[in-house]
Order: sequence, then C-alpha cells, then structure tokens
Amino acid sequence: MKLNQDCVRDIMLFIEKNVTFGMFLHLNDFIESSDLKKYDSKTMKYTLGKLDETKFLHSKATWIDNNLVMFSTGMLTWDGHKFLDTIRDSKVWSTTKSVTEKLASVSMSMIESISAQVISNIIKSQMIKNGF
Repeated sequence: MKLNQDCVRDIMLFIEKNVTFGMFLHLNDFIESSDLKKYDSKTMKYTLGKLDETKFLHSKATWIDNNLVMFSTGMLTWDGHKFLDTIRDSKVWSTTKSVTEKLASVSMSMIESISAQVISNIIKSQMIKNGF
C-alpha cells in the first residue's frame, strides 16, 4: 500500500487542532472525524500506523493480523511540529506537491526539505519585493 502524503498532513493538522495537553485521541476519533472523511478506513489506519513508526508523534499502535485495532496519541513531538510547520501553509503544500508528483518516490524527509526550500524562496521573493 502506498502512503498517502495528503492524509499524513491532514492527520497531523487534525492532531494539532484537537489535542490539548493531557488528552489523547484514539483510532475512532480519526475514523469518525468529519475533517478526515475523505479518507477511507483502510487509508486512515495505514497512515496512522506509519505515523506511529515516525518520530513525529507520541503514539501507541496495536496490530492484530495486519489490521490496526488500537491507536492513541497525545501530542506531536518537537520533530512533528517542525515537520508540520514546513507543510502547514496550503500554498507551500501545493507547490511542494507539484514538485514531488513528478518523482517516482519521495521520502517524508525529502518533502520536509522541499517544503523548507519553497518557504525560503517565498521569503526571498518577499524580501526583494520589499527592498531588503
């Protein structure tokens, strides 16, 4: 199964928006969310499971027979916030996707690097425009 990068972004934005300190989100919170309804259960579970393997979340996943049956997360990590900050802006995300869709494979760290370069280019453009 291919990792859906839009789903990764949307899940991380959902976590940031909906978790307050000391609370947890669980598998059903993601699957039943109106913010994430555009993804089917299979895509959602796969993405949550893959995110559990990253350094982006404090999370716990339980698999039975190759099926995610339990998932919980209490917050994004420092690296999760850093990654999300590079892909949060819709314009940056759109530009990053237009670059990456031409490639056969792109890692999440590559997406972060490309997004950071897009942001840097936007800042440089604004500085030139404003006479800096």
